[in-house]
Amino acid sequence: MNYLATGTRPRRSGNRLASVYPSDNFRCSDGDLMLIVGNDEQSRRFCCVLGMPALAEDPRFARNQAGVPASPINDLSQVFMDPQVIAREIE
Repeated sequence: MNYLATGTRPRRSGNRLASVYPSDNFRCSDGDLMLIVGNDEQSRRFCCVLGMPALAEDPRFARNQAGVPASPINDLSQVFMDPQVIAREIE
């Protein structure tokens, strides 16, 4: 909570999950993206979004290979500028 007292952003400490892959942040042209693929259905949908539906049937990737839960990675200053945070008056 140092950010709330000083405005200093804390250092990021990582976010990979040992039991789910992919689960990490990925650098994109418009900012970082957090992607977690949690189950086979998410894998099938993610492969379709990638334009690679056959990949979902590839036996090499039979478990936890692609998913939809993804969002931008915000630092704390960006969190407090988020429209939902502002609307809920979270400070």
